[in-house]
Amino acid sequence: MARLRLFLLALTALAPLGLSAQVLQAPLAVPEAEPLRVEVGALESRLAQAGSRPNSIVFFGSSSIRLWSTLDRDFPGRTVVNCGFGGSTLRDWLRYGPGIFARVKPRAIVLYCGENDLARGEAPETVFQNFQALYAMLASAYPDVPVAYLSVKPSPLRAHLKSNVERFNSLAASYLRTRKAARFLDIFNALLKPGGELDPALYRPDRLHLSASGYAVLQREVDTFLREAAPLGNAGS
Repeated sequence: MARLRLFLLALTALAPLGLSAQVLQAPLAVPEAEPLRVEVGALESRLAQAGSRPNSIVFFGSSSIRLWSTLDRDFPGRTVVNCGFGGSTLRDWLRYGPGIFARVKPRAIVLYCGENDLARGEAPETVFQNFQALYAMLASAYPDVPVAYLSVKPSPLRAHLKSNVERFNSLAASYLRTRKAARFLDIFNALLKPGGELDPALYRPDRLHLSASGYAVLQREVDTFLREAAPLGNAGS
């Protein structure tokens, strides 16, 4: 019964966002345990205290977003909101996303998620299905708000996942080309050396998360997107 109540609460949370029946039928996962609940609750509390901050650039995603501690400095003149929570998968965002989405009013969205799904052994096609469901949820919650998806990145620690990462990225890129106000940012190749090798300098000692130099690459890609989708000097900059 407890699991059923959690599932019904998740569906109830989606209703105010105007989500379609198709999105409500997305593969929402109800895990046995909620190891992320504390972190998500803390994030929701921070957002509630800060207010909705209209016309902000909102970053959703996993630890690659949560650890991006220089967002304010990297995007001067903009209001940026970091909504990352560590270790999260697309399934986690389908579950917890509505409670977060209700607390922000973005002018543009940057999303990074999917890497942990692949690392846990999910097939690229399964991860892509959940990606489609999450994108549909975002599009319904924020009609006409431009969304940039940062491709799953390469990393030395997860080099064995290269073929699955490339397959998922290809599926996501093809899908986003058909979506209104969506952009696929190919950070996979942007993080590689000209010869296609990984650059250890772009990663922290854990060989997984990005170093300051790695985030500089992401900053350039995101800044190019924002200059087109949410130029400074316009309303809400």
